[in-house]
Amino acid sequence: MTIRLTDAIILEPTTKRRRLFDKVCRDFHADILPSGTITFRLKVWSAARGVQETITLGKYNPECFTIEHARIAAWKLKGQGGDIVAKARDTEAAIVRQGVTFNKVADEYIAYYSTPIKKHGAMLPRLESWKNAVVCLRPAREAFGNRSISEVAARDIAKLLRSIVDRGKLGMARKVRATLYAVFKFAGEPDREYVTGNPCSNLAKMDPHEAKDRFLTSAEIRTFWHGLDDPNVPCSRRIALAWKLILATALRPTEVLTATVSSIGKFTPEERGDGLPAYAVSRYVIKKRQPIVQPLNSLALEIIAELTALGTPNGKLFPSITVNSLGRALRGVGAIKRGGWQRGSRQGVYDWLGLKPFTSHDLRRTATTHLGLAGVSLVNLAQILDHKKRTGEGVSASTLVYARGEINERRATLDTLDGILRGIIGKPPSVVKLRVA
Repeated sequence: MTIRLTDAIILEPTTKRRRLFDKVCRDFHADILPSGTITFRLKVWSAARGVQETITLGKYNPECFTIEHARIAAWKLKGQGGDIVAKARDTEAAIVRQGVTFNKVADEYIAYYSTPIKKHGAMLPRLESWKNAVVCLRPAREAFGNRSISEVAARDIAKLLRSIVDRGKLGMARKVRATLYAVFKFAGEPDREYVTGNPCSNLAKMDPHEAKDRFLTSAEIRTFWHGLDDPNVPCSRRIALAWKLILATALRPTEVLTATVSSIGKFTPEERGDGLPAYAVSRYVIKKRQPIVQPLNSLALEIIAELTALGTPNGKLFPSITVNSLGRALRGVGAIKRGGWQRGSRQGVYDWLGLKPFTSHDLRRTATTHLGLAGVSLVNLAQILDHKKRTGEGVSASTLVYARGEINERRATLDTLDGILRGIIGKPPSVVKLRVA
């Protein structure tokens, strides 16, 4: 059947496969499946083989590869003359790319890197931070998601990044840029070849990100600690205890929030312990995936005892609490319109206490800052933080890997932290009997 093909004609529902030829461009046709997939093809003569062959031009996309796009591509091939099949094979990938949108490639990227594979002794996603990539791709999807990825230029990405920076989100802009670089690199790999170059490679250097140095002073620690005990504080008791435990252990918020009853106990030297109370942090929430056993000082044990008294559903000390939960509780929730209704506002904890803004991670920095002011060496601080060695400390690159097993030094450092915090908050230690699961 030969007619002038239009988008309306090829989009008509069908119960069986149809092949519609265009009377405007000879041998150009649309192959339509009942599923709704529409593929544009062109029949050409192969001089080398002496037979007629079919070249695939691409799949229909209402945003960037319509019937007109496909017809122009067919005319361009036919106008080249000579052996069209040989020339088409060299340019076919470029023609097909016209129908691949940025959103499609972004979906492929997320699907690929969120797929679990075996590593570190468990089935984990290829990219364990793939959820962060989902967030970082949102601005790009809104800006040019339905455009062909081959048409997205460096100027488009630069414009997007400038708009984010202009909103005061320099850190977010840097993350978006890094994610887009990874997506375009993924799109250009040999089994895809959706793009011939990475536009992020030509972007101007961004301004340096200001290093975070916020920590709570002694007066702020005292206000914060006792304020969390106020029954009117705008957060749950369990969230308040999470902040206290971060401060008492110098662990990352994620490492604290994943604590379970079974991970608290007295571990043997073979288990990296010293027979005294400690917390075995799961390797799957640690950056380097190296399991650590963090000693628990008396202040941490008091906090854990109160958490246990509150209940431990499924053995978790902080059920249903996430890092985002802590952040929202600190910042508060503003009045936001969504779907025509007004969500109520709630004052954040640091505003309620009259403190300058800070994050949950800043509590970890607060602990190490006060330890440093007390004269604790950088090597000992690196041990309790599970950091790599600091330049100039006079230790080899692998020293701190082995130092994780030397729990005595880390326990002494955390006991020093216990004394510092108790001196600030004015709370004497109490006897706590550890309940081992």
